[in-house]
Amino acid sequence: MWEMELSNKRATLAADRNRLEGGSYLSAVLPILWPGQAQVARTSRWHRRNGGTVHLVLPSADKPKLLVPARPRRVAASAVRNFKTAASTREQLVIKALAAATLVGLAGLVSDRIVIEYPDGVTPDGIDAHLSSVLGHHVWVSMYISPARAVRKPLLQVIGSDGETLAFAKVGVDPFTRALVRHEGKVVRYLATQPTSVLRVPSVLHSGTWRGHELLVQSAVDRGAAPQSDNPHLCEAMREVSRARGRTTATLTSSSYWQQTVRRVAALPNGEHKAALQRLVRIIEAADPVTGLEFGSSHGDWAPWNLTVAGGHVHAWDWEKFESDVPVGFDAVHFDVHGNVVLGGRTPAAAFDDALCRAQDLLAPFGVQPTMRPAVVVLYALHIAIRYLEDGELSAGAGRMSRLSSWLDSFVTAAGDRVPRGGLAGDNG
Repeated sequence: MWEMELSNKRATLAADRNRLEGGSYLSAVLPILWPGQAQVARTSRWHRRNGGTVHLVLPSADKPKLLVPARPRRVAASAVRNFKTAASTREQLVIKALAAATLVGLAGLVSDRIVIEYPDGVTPDGIDAHLSSVLGHHVWVSMYISPARAVRKPLLQVIGSDGETLAFAKVGVDPFTRALVRHEGKVVRYLATQPTSVLRVPSVLHSGTWRGHELLVQSAVDRGAAPQSDNPHLCEAMREVSRARGRTTATLTSSSYWQQTVRRVAALPNGEHKAALQRLVRIIEAADPVTGLEFGSSHGDWAPWNLTVAGGHVHAWDWEKFESDVPVGFDAVHFDVHGNVVLGGRTPAAAFDDALCRAQDLLAPFGVQPTMRPAVVVLYALHIAIRYLEDGELSAGAGRMSRLSSWLDSFVTAAGDRVPRGGLAGDNG
């Protein structure tokens, strides 16, 4: 199984995958994308030679979020305009304003610049040249620079001469992210063979290795509206994901999912968070709910920034955390909790508490038995905490969700308080 292969590699990869740690991420990753004899420098010069390019660093080299080619301007404007496909209304206005400024050259007056040049007589052989060869015509690339994450890797927007976004490319640059990119390619290819009425996934245009790194090129998704939690198309798309590799029913503690979860907790390094997770395991086992629980597939990062809704379809990307044989409803909990934290500004502890209180309404559309809905929220919290620890997110300086010290203990206490009142079935139905 794809996800089993990926899971088994996590522990051995954790120690050596962070070759990009230290110094600036941008400074570290640019020589990977433009290796060999390419000369990469931060500069105020505008000239270029032998196919070299000038890139704007937006908003600045100190706080980079986007690297875009300065010319052609229509390409630069497109790179900015498509920075967030599912942006909020306010974000869309800001992005449109910045794109307009880029189109007329104003962004270049205030932004830092990176110049990529080659010595005379040397043929450009960076990632843009390779993608041009792969796609059969000249393309430009812009790069999203995400916050520090263990899963962080170059994400490139591939743009044609007319400014049209043609594709998005991921480059796995260390053992862990190479495995993620390879896994995503397998998942997207598989999902493309499955009949769905609402869910839409990108097409794989190319996959393989480039200079020892894993490369996945996928088609661009249609622009659309940011998804809302009560959108019926969103719920149906989640149901379609859950059925992607079939659904099974079993009691929780007799399921293969639970047995694997217990093994994963036991394999974690000793520490305060492992103790909290072991306590949560005991709470769940003591409750021992006898109601059947459905297991199916999960996107793994079903969040507003990985989705857009257009024409009655939900377009979903970023499938590198896809899993099967997990409790149905995990995607709904993930969307709710992460959306409340990242977009709603709530603390993870408050977001989890809210999800636990609203478990009945949150999971009703997915066929989860009423007595098991709070259990799914508890299991999701355990599942995501294990993932953060296995992936090394705590040491990578990632976002608020992976700071387990801010929410895990309080959540375990809340779950424990429910057991005397009827176990994980709770009494909020």
